[in-house]
Amino acid sequence: MPGPEDLLLGKIAIQMGLITSVQLEELLKLSDRFNKSISVVLLEKKVATTKDMQRLIELRRVGIDSDAPQPASRKDQIIIARHLAREGAITAEYADECLRQLALEGDKQKIEDVLVDRGVIPPEKAERLRGLRQKRSMHCPRCALNFLVRSASGRKDVECPRCKGPLQDLGPKTEASNAPVEFKTSMMKTIDPDRAPAQTPPGSASGRKIHCQCVICDALFDTELDSSERVKCPQCGSSFRPRV
Repeated sequence: MPGPEDLLLGKIAIQMGLITSVQLEELLKLSDRFNKSISVVLLEKKVATTKDMQRLIELRRVGIDSDAPQPASRKDQIIIARHLAREGAITAEYADECLRQLALEGDKQKIEDVLVDRGVIPPEKAERLRGLRQKRSMHCPRCALNFLVRSASGRKDVECPRCKGPLQDLGPKTEASNAPVEFKTSMMKTIDPDRAPAQTPPGSASGRKIHCQCVICDALFDTELDSSERVKCPQCGSSFRPRV
């Protein structure tokens, strides 16, 4: 029986206009009968080209729960969609559908504007959400960490996610976006850029298991580096590039 990934790929193929819902049902039956993935069936039936498949797989990685690297233009869209889903304003499925449709169109529209046009959220909420597209460089003197903060609340006072002390605003001239370690919570933050990045051990690569400590909650865990040589803490969900 076709799995969730096959069903998702089929739905995206419908969004791309490659197939209809009726055709998807037939393709899923063939996939089940011959024990082949939907991607193989799409290619064998010449419904999709190799280029189409590359696009399908790329779009399958678009979603609020995806850790796959995304173009810069899409990161803000995902952050806002994730925020709305966590609030319960939209479902995760609806968020992913919107994100994929916007990605198909080259992310020319902002997701908050699309949701206003659809009557899903009011204009004043969209205005507040635009705050998530703006980054504030902030510093925690107690932890000696710098953060990039995004907030839809518009609050000027922000707590450090590590020590809960107040963060200090560094101003627009401080650039922290290229810091070596990044981690995500409800607000996006980045470690002090003045600290030298860790040197990658010789022979290390994505998929290699390492032992590390979370920069936020101090949890110790074993995990694998992802394609961007980052790890994700299983305790607090923060993602960061570990230091040696």
